[in-house]
Amino acid sequence: MRQRGASPLRTPAGLTIPLRTAKPLPMNPLFQFCPRCGAQSLQPDQSQCIECLECRFLFFRNPTVAVAGIVANPDGGVLLIRRAKNPAKDKLAFPGGFVDIDETVESALAREIREEVDLRVLQFRFLTSHPNRYEYRDIIYPVLDLFFVCETETLDATGQKEEVTSLEWVAPENVEPDSLAFDSMRHAWACYLSGVADKCGNRSI
Repeated sequence: MRQRGASPLRTPAGLTIPLRTAKPLPMNPLFQFCPRCGAQSLQPDQSQCIECLECRFLFFRNPTVAVAGIVANPDGGVLLIRRAKNPAKDKLAFPGGFVDIDETVESALAREIREEVDLRVLQFRFLTSHPNRYEYRDIIYPVLDLFFVCETETLDATGQKEEVTSLEWVAPENVEPDSLAFDSMRHAWACYLSGVADKCGNRSI
């Protein structure tokens, strides 16, 4: 097992990836009362689990898993959505979303891209993963974002009105990292530009 502070990993394209990107996320201060015995005994500095000091209730706090796909057109432009909702409302993002309970990552990737931009994924290549902190209604969710490079049946994308304000095909040189919604997406974009996905084989859905 690697210890904290160990040397970072390197991708096949030579991109450095830190083993841990940030300090552990503290428990949300809204969580104070034990769901089993009702005691106000949950500590706000806990990060990996929630434990009641009274009845010893223990709940491990694992990250939520999300997926996103980078879709490119023949000219090299990538498909970006403009987010219609917080967090990061009006920021640009790759189409994607959360993996449902009892759903595979592959199924979630296909479903989310179909729901958000109405494209059918035919093949995909894993690109990278990166932790994310997703704040929604005063709760910060620890998330692990998985990114893929996707080939779709067509490029006739249509945005879901509730989730997407607009769709944009943007040339790689015109993608400003600061315009992307999350740090994880900025990391994925750096990996994409470095050619990480070119080292991986395609998989079909």
